[in-house]
Amino acid sequence: MEKSIKKFFNETAKENNLNLNNKLSWGFYFSHKQSDNLQEAKNLLDPNRYSSSEIIFENKTYYLCVEEISVHNVDSLYNRCKEFQTLAEKLHINSFDGFDVEEIAVS
Repeated sequence: MEKSIKKFFNETAKENNLNLNNKLSWGFYFSHKQSDNLQEAKNLLDPNRYSSSEIIFENKTYYLCVEEISVHNVDSLYNRCKEFQTLAEKLHINSFDGFDVEEIAVS
């Protein structure tokens, strides 16, 4: 996982007009065949740390989407992904599906 995160940072810096040194909106995703496990994960997440979390149903699968407004580097993002992978394993969630990032939406 660490190699793919390093690759992500290198490619994003080169290919996208996205400054990874700024605060950005980081999305983290879990998937499971039922919503109960995802609801338990959502309830365990600190609402002061994550700006939003929601469970959606699509293509016969439930997804928990967690958003964090933060600045990440390779190490901090790797640690966050490890933390979510551990949570998924602890709660018997089928998968921690990874992350994406985008600029913070201005409303």
